[in-house]
Amino acid sequence: MTSTSPSNKPRATRGRPHPGDRGRTSLPGRTRIPKDHPRIEALGDLDELVSWIGLAAATCARPDDRAIARELQHALFRVGAQVAGTSSKAVQKIDAGDLADLEATCSRLAASGARTKDFVLPGADPGSAAWHVARAVARRCERRIVSLRLERDRPSFHLLAWMNRLSTCLWLLACRAERSASRARPRPGARERCKSTAR
Repeated sequence: MTSTSPSNKPRATRGRPHPGDRGRTSLPGRTRIPKDHPRIEALGDLDELVSWIGLAAATCARPDDRAIARELQHALFRVGAQVAGTSSKAVQKIDAGDLADLEATCSRLAASGARTKDFVLPGADPGSAAWHVARAVARRCERRIVSLRLERDRPSFHLLAWMNRLSTCLWLLACRAERSASRARPRPGARERCKSTAR
């Protein structure tokens, strides 16, 4: 028979408190602020965007598109540092050169036939769907960053323009992934086409 004395009962232990347990966090050079502060919201959305681009890259069959994804992720880390207000000189802010590079990437994608004027319903395949989600999250990130324009460390013109071009780049990547997926699908043979026509 098992003893039921108080000494044998599991004792509840209280974990050590963490700095963020009360719903506040800190940014470089700032006092602690609420975790729902607009700047924290923007950083959270940027974190989500980097993850979605990573998922799209993981499901992508084209090495050049995966390379573009990695470049975008590294640039978004710099965007995050800039939004956080990091004053370190080691963090290079988004500038005219970054904007020109992104525009060149968009031009290359469009020249490859990725651009489409038709309405696209996302979901043709997992890879293109991930790019489309990344595009939608990028637009949300852009809106979050625009909302910071009245704060002390307001976003620069080049940062806002780069975020605007980013969603275009992700759109083109999604369209190219859809086109690649449609080419990879087996086309119906003559018998299948006849059956489809007869229905």
